[in-house]
Amino acid sequence: MRVLFDYQCFQMQKFGGVSNSYVQLIMQLYKLGVDVCIGMKDTRNFHLIRVGLVSKQSNFKRIASGLMSRVGKSMDNIPWKVALDSSKYNRQFSVDLLEKQDFDVFEPTFFDPYFIPYLKGKPFVITIHDMIMERFPGMHIDDLQQERKKLICSKATMLHCPSENTKKDIMELYGLDPNMIEVIYHGAPERIQFETKPIVDVPYILYVGDRRLYKNFVPFVKECAKLFEIYPELHLVCTGAPFSNTECKLLTSLHIEKKVHHQRGSDKKMANLYYNAVAFVYPSLYEGFGLPILEAFTYNCPVLLTPYSCFPEIAGDAALYFEMKDSKSDFVDVFRQLYTMAEEDRSRLLAKGNERLKRFSWEQSAKKLVDIYENSIINSNN
Repeated sequence: MRVLFDYQCFQMQKFGGVSNSYVQLIMQLYKLGVDVCIGMKDTRNFHLIRVGLVSKQSNFKRIASGLMSRVGKSMDNIPWKVALDSSKYNRQFSVDLLEKQDFDVFEPTFFDPYFIPYLKGKPFVITIHDMIMERFPGMHIDDLQQERKKLICSKATMLHCPSENTKKDIMELYGLDPNMIEVIYHGAPERIQFETKPIVDVPYILYVGDRRLYKNFVPFVKECAKLFEIYPELHLVCTGAPFSNTECKLLTSLHIEKKVHHQRGSDKKMANLYYNAVAFVYPSLYEGFGLPILEAFTYNCPVLLTPYSCFPEIAGDAALYFEMKDSKSDFVDVFRQLYTMAEEDRSRLLAKGNERLKRFSWEQSAKKLVDIYENSIINSNN
């Protein structure tokens, strides 16, 4: 079986959970003997480069290849004007592979439907990572993407998504047959070697990732301000993008600007931050999966979550849950429960996290994906 993935998410992301999940699955597919082809010649995507799936071409090499096509000597046979733009360059490469028809099943990695005219009856499978845009239209408006996503889902041979909660949302919002949607959980990350000496030498709560509206960051920070009055030794460490001017003004208005720190770095640095945190807190209103939960479990970091969307499905009883919605929150009380927890109870909670990790394996996810591909091929031939 030969599977063709296209360029889209790898072009969009230099780093990111979506592109990383594809890379993890593709590496496992190789191990299972699946012939995988990626429609990409030139990438800046960290995850692809790190495992050697696609290399980073110099601008000179890419443009020279395009120029050589004018005299028929380019292996890519891509016009030089296309070669000037890496997104057009990679898109054209995906189109060329689609036109060759040398694949059994196709998986687009995002929602541009450019590929549909080139399939010529071949099956395609699409991943729906979440339904955030549809659940919170006022928070993250992208009408074109929503339109394309719904169109592609209606035409796909099969869909897969990372949680039962996301499957439920797809069925409800798109009215699709549950038999064409399979749940494939993300795998747990491998624990890496890292320096355990704390990077941050004060007790801190860890917040990971971006801070868009549905992430509930502003209400969370306001709750932290209350918490710092009770436990003045505590600080908050945030990863992701540097704080915006608006966020800095918020921290200043709450008089906690000296207690909130930004960190950004390597996998080893993230491992250190998880390992030494008092707790990892995920206040989000909605996620498709919530990979940082598994990262926290991997490095024995206690986890505090809201009980919304897929969080109970992923974390089970290995986390403590707090409400934070509609100006109501019991975060301070739940955090106090963790912070004052007896060592025996804390160890028991961490042990549950380690046990929970056994449910999430990229190898098992890839095996399930192979089944989906095989069924898609069979269905398309009937």
